[in-house]
Amino acid sequence: MSLPNPILSLIDLDVKPIDRLPGWARLDRELVESYVDIDGRLCIDAFRRNQGQ
Repeated sequence: MSLPNPILSLIDLDVKPIDRLPGWARLDRELVESYVDIDGRLCIDAFRRNQGQ
């Protein structure tokens, strides 16, 4: 049995701050950090500011 292909959706945190995203879209830091190298649109600094770090 093969698994379905994963789907990666990117959220531009410079445009939509994470605190305004619905609950299902709130990414944890490890997830964001793992994808930030894939696409620079993921702004880890914006995520960290919103998490109080």
